[in-house]
This record gives sequence, structure tokens and C-alpha cells, in this order.
Amino acid sequence: MGDQTNDNDNPSEVKKQKVEPGLDYDTPFKVSVPSSHLRDLDLVKWLDNKLGDNSELWSGRQAASLLSHEMLVELETCFQALESHVKLKIVLAVPHLSYRLITMWKEPLINLLDLARRDADDWIETIADMYREYPSRQCITPIPTNMDSYFCKSLDELRKMVRKHCANNNLRLLPLDLNAVSQSAIKTRFGLSEIENWKHFNLKRRAKSYTLKAELLKSAEAGYNRNKLDVVSSSFPIRIRSTARKPNNDC
Repeated sequence: MGDQTNDNDNPSEVKKQKVEPGLDYDTPFKVSVPSSHLRDLDLVKWLDNKLGDNSELWSGRQAASLLSHEMLVELETCFQALESHVKLKIVLAVPHLSYRLITMWKEPLINLLDLARRDADDWIETIADMYREYPSRQCITPIPTNMDSYFCKSLDELRKMVRKHCANNNLRLLPLDLNAVSQSAIKTRFGLSEIENWKHFNLKRRAKSYTLKAELLKSAEAGYNRNKLDVVSSSFPIRIRSTARKPNNDC
């Protein structure tokens, strides 16, 4: 009877528990976030820390070592939240996976490439379109599927320019060994007086090999000058022996 009277005394609590069982009345302003959303945010932050620095050197093999089956499945829901250069590094890492991993992760890789093929960035869309058959056939297909893409339009413009120069007999294509040949040899072989070199990009900083080479040359030059200026002096007298015989005056 005592338990019945206590339940009847607090009908509002019973009603709240029946109507709104998921609310915590001790902290009414606390908003619960789904765990899947938290995992997506953590993955995006982790990938940005690993692949988001443009000043560091990276390779496709290094980016491929970060991938896993769980990560590929999770990327299906948060791939668009990544930075463009991070998405590009992930797509370029696909050919560096081993055949065993590609076979095991075939389905999530196909889903990831499908997402990348619909990306707003033209370069990511183009690369993912070339890799569209890689999970199934392990080959890169250079033929694009979307003829209205920026890449296809650029290819069409280049083809028109090449056809125009071919029709005017003004197409001057030189081999890849051009940089290793002197200007006189180019003039003798192709009849070109001077080749204008175009600078396509500027380096933010010089390579480590350049600084290492400069330091080695500087140290070698300093050592050469030091050896040239130093005079070797000995504190001990040097006695020079002579093979000349003394004259014999007794005869």
C-alpha cells in the first residue's frame, strides 16, 4: 500500500517517463550527438593532420599505408568534408595498394571512386574517372566518360591547336632529350636557332639536394684555399745527404 501511495503522489514523473523516456531532466540543455557523426569528424580531422600539410613531401605509397577497410567505409559519409588536396591524395593512393588489398576492399573502393567522380573539383573528378576500373581490372582508363567535363573540353582545344599547326606545317615537336643536347646540335638537326624555355611554376623553397650541394662545394673550396695558403714548416732541421765524394789530396 505504501508503494501505491508514493506512485500516486507523483503522477507527473510517471507521465514524463512514459511520454518522454529519452530526456534527461537533470541536464535538459545537453544535446546528444550521434556517435557516427563524431566518428566522421574525428576521421576528417585525423586525415587533415596526416595529409593536409602542403609543405611536406608525400607519396602515393605513404598515403596508401594510412588506408584501411573501416576508413574506406567511413569515407562514404564524410569524403566531401575533406579538403581538396587531401581528397586528391587519397584517390592517388589507390594504385599503390597491393592486389590482395584491392581484392578485399573492392566494394568500398568502387564507392569511394564513385563519390570522387562526382566531386566539384575538376582535377579530382578527372583522376577518379581514370581510376574507375582499377578495383576491377587494375588498369587506368584515360578515356573520359563525361564529355562535358572541363578536362574533355581542354583536350578538344589542344587537339584543334595541333591539327591547325599540322595543316600549316608549323608543328615543331622536339624529343624528350632536348635538355641534354647543345644548342648547336639542335640547330644542325632541326634548323632552330634558339629554343625559348618556359617557366611553368616557381618553387616555394629550394630542394634539400640543392642546399646540400652548395654546402659541399663551399666546404671543398674552403679546404682547397686552406691547403693552398698553409705553409708546412718543421721545427726539426732536415739534413740533406749528398752523394758527392770528398776529393782525395793524398795522391
